Amino acid sequence: PGVDAGLGPLLDGLGVELLPGTVTSDKDHMRRSFTPNDRTIVFSNKYTSHPTVTTVSKHQAELATVFVEGVALGKKSTDGGNPKPLVTFPLASANEFWRDLNANFTRDADEPQGRLNLVAAVTIPVKKTGKKDDKNVAASTEGRAVIIGDGDFITDKLAQNPGNMLLFVDSLAWLVGEEKLSGEVTSEEDIALEHSREEDKLWFYGTTFAIPLPVLLLGMWVAQRRRRKAGS
Repeated sequence: PGVDAGLGPLLDGLGVELLPGTVTSDKDHMRRSFTPNDRTIVFSNKYTSHPTVTTVSKHQAELATVFVEGVALGKKSTDGGNPKPLVTFPLASANEFWRDLNANFTRDADEPQGRLNLVAAVTIPVKKTGKKDDKNVAASTEGRAVIIGDGDFITDKLAQNPGNMLLFVDSLAWLVGEEKLSGEVTSEEDIALEHSREEDKLWFYGTTFAIPLPVLLLGMWVAQRRRRKAGS
């Protein structure tokens, strides 16, 4: 926030703008220094059904995406763009967030709370006509872009958070047109084993007789052999 990275012309062409201020929350934030500065380390799991958030939206009760001093995104009208970019926001914040305009980590009167867009997905339809097998074939395709309002989004520390990594993987899959290659989460929770009544009977008789009986017979054979040796 507050830094001109030279992305203005690119974002203008994509129909997206960076809104002033830093995304801040006094409720949905992480704790690092236990000071008001922590209010800019925010998280959200308000995902939509867009392909860039396929996996995280399935597990939004377990996951959240973290942003460190991020910016909010908005739509910007483009002049003369043909075709016009289509902008959607796969991830937004809760309603209690605000944009901190003066870096005091406190919501002032001119900083209303509201829902802020954190990730933007843009599609630009392009119609191409080419030749194939001596026949004119018209094929429709589109340009794609994903804008994330945080330069720390996939750095070493935040990449360890599944809510960041999975969103990143799904975004890459969508960008290259391979939405089926979305990520998935694994759980270390033990899976409960379920048996039918007949299987329970089989396990009962097997552990009660089938396994102890050979051991018992082996023991009797060893004992009898030792007695014979002792008698001789």
